[in-house]
Amino acid sequence: MGYPTFSLGDKWEPTDANAVGLWKIQTKTVTNQSEVTFDNVFTSSYLNYLVTFAVSSCTSSNVISWQERVGGVNATTSYSYAGTGIYLSAGSGFQNILAGQNISSGAVGSFDGASGSSGHAVFEIHSPATSAYTSVTGRSSMATGNTGMYFVNMGSVHYVSTLYDGFRLFVSSGSFTAETTVYGYRK
Repeated sequence: MGYPTFSLGDKWEPTDANAVGLWKIQTKTVTNQSEVTFDNVFTSSYLNYLVTFAVSSCTSSNVISWQERVGGVNATTSYSYAGTGIYLSAGSGFQNILAGQNISSGAVGSFDGASGSSGHAVFEIHSPATSAYTSVTGRSSMATGNTGMYFVNMGSVHYVSTLYDGFRLFVSSGSFTAETTVYGYRK
């Protein structure tokens, strides 16, 4: 089944909404901050979520960390993450491994080597409002200077069986200016 097509003057029927698969939940913009938090965005209405993180500038060269939240409180134990970063600088490419196990936060991407530049991260959060472990898969791409870049594929898991309602994106040092949007995939 495809998406509904409308012409000027057509009526929007409630059943037409059943064909929409991705629903915008909330957008936040922060300027020169080290974190952005979202509360009350995970509900039983959605099982999985898509997050876009558009960065216009940053002073960090750290991983883009995440923690789940419930009732406005950060969950700070039992995360693991692994990813591969690929650099391109002065016409040469090389890669590195990013990983952490049983630590206080997961990761969705990295600013590594991109301090002062711009870029984005796009990631999916799977099952945060259920008793299953929450997993995150994503990718980020950051400009490094005028011609270089850094691309990361990342996976992360939070090994706690709690129903979470929100999350936090943050860096351990430096800051970023970014617009972050959370979408829910319709069940």
